[in-house]
Formats: sequence, structure tokens, C-alpha cells
Amino acid sequence: MLEVYLRYKEIVRSLTTERALEKTDATDLDSVDSDAMMLRRLTIQIRTTVNKYIIKNIVENTDFSCAADAVETVEVYRGRLKIPTYIEHIMMNEGSKNLKVLTKDEMINLLDETVRESVSNSGKARVGNITEAKIQNAIKKNGWQFVRKNSKYKSQDIDALFQDKNENKNPEMIKIGVSSKRTIRERWRQNLMENDEVDVFVHASLGADLTLTDIEKYPNHIHVVPDDAELTDKFENSIQVQRISWLTPDNIRKYIAEL
Repeated sequence: MLEVYLRYKEIVRSLTTERALEKTDATDLDSVDSDAMMLRRLTIQIRTTVNKYIIKNIVENTDFSCAADAVETVEVYRGRLKIPTYIEHIMMNEGSKNLKVLTKDEMINLLDETVRESVSNSGKARVGNITEAKIQNAIKKNGWQFVRKNSKYKSQDIDALFQDKNENKNPEMIKIGVSSKRTIRERWRQNLMENDEVDVFVHASLGADLTLTDIEKYPNHIHVVPDDAELTDKFENSIQVQRISWLTPDNIRKYIAEL
């Protein structure tokens, strides 16, 4: 059992090793490699299911707000509680016919360890996906129509592109590009550039570490934060820092008109 687990850890640490084993015919793998690769495959499969469950529940049950953190923690805990159920279900389908070294019970015990570890390690990516989904939901509720996601303009990363619904009420369509981050990091500055394809570029975050130093050079860029974010007077009084409920097509039109 330990030998399989150690081999699994080697595979996780080395993409080259994993790809080499994936290309090897299953009948040519030695017993330890065979069970280790099965452990790896099932760990990824169950981790993906758990993360989808967690993300779905958080996005459905919480909004884009600073206060949602406590609720998100509860949903992550609930998701982790379901891991044994997912393992039991998948092992019912897999059975023990393909195991070479491990027994079914030993595989279940190892999966309990590897899945929990993998779910924890994927926390950062999961949080990013949750933040992005909640911001996009909030923007849609504000009257914007989703166009596409994950596009690029030069070095600018656009997580989502939206346009106003423009139901024959306005002469010209307006578009906003959105970058969704839980916190503002150094690399957000790569998105500070003129983009002829959007009218306003939105840097959405929880507002914990805002800065106006660079964004003031780009009037068509704005920070957008949750309605419950605590801001200092400097940010409250800046036209380039707005609450999520403000981000409507009408307000963006007024903002553009004043540039």
C-alpha cells in the first residue's frame, strides 16, 4: 500500500512521468505503476466532482460580497464531508478487477487521503473560479448581456466581455471588458492599456488592496467592488472606484459621456 502511495506522489510531482505512463499500454505497466495510475485517475475524477459541487453551491447561495466568506467556508466543509460518498460510489463502478497490488478497501483508504489533499491544493484555483462566476452573475443582473469569456487583447486578459442589451433604446451598443480577481495583485497592471474593442475596462475585486496610482492614467478603467466593501474616503470619492450595483449600462453611458 505504501509503495503505491509513494509512486503516486512521484507521478503527481512529475508531469513527464505521468505522461510517459499514460502513453504506456496498461498491460505493460508493472503492478505498482498500474495501481498508482488508477489512484491518480480516480483522485482527479473525484476532486473534479467535489469542486464542481462546492462551486455550484457557493455561486447559487452567495452573492458577490465581502460577507460571503463565512458562507463559502461552510460550503467547502460540506463538500469535503461528501468525499467518502463519492469514493464509495466510484469504487462501486470500478470494483477491484483492475487492481494489481491493492485491495478494494486499501484503494478506498488511499483515495480518502489523496482526494482530501488534492481538494485542498486546488483551493486557490477554486476560489478564483467562484469569484469570477459571482462577479459575472452580478453583472448580468445589472442588465448586461454576456458575450464571451477568456479572451485576450494584446497582453490584456479579459475574463468576460459584456454588452448592454440595447433593446432599441440607445443608438450605440456599449461593451465592457471585465477582469475578475479576489484581490488586486501586481500583475493586474498588465491589463492597464487602451482597448478599442471595449468602452470601459472593469477591474473587479473584493477591494482589499486597491490603488489609484496607475489606473488614474487610464480614465476608461475602473475598479469595481462589492456593495459591502469598506473603503477609505480616498476611494469613496474617486470616480474610478464604484460599487457593483452601480455597474449598469446607464451608469456606464453617463461615465463615458463625462470622460
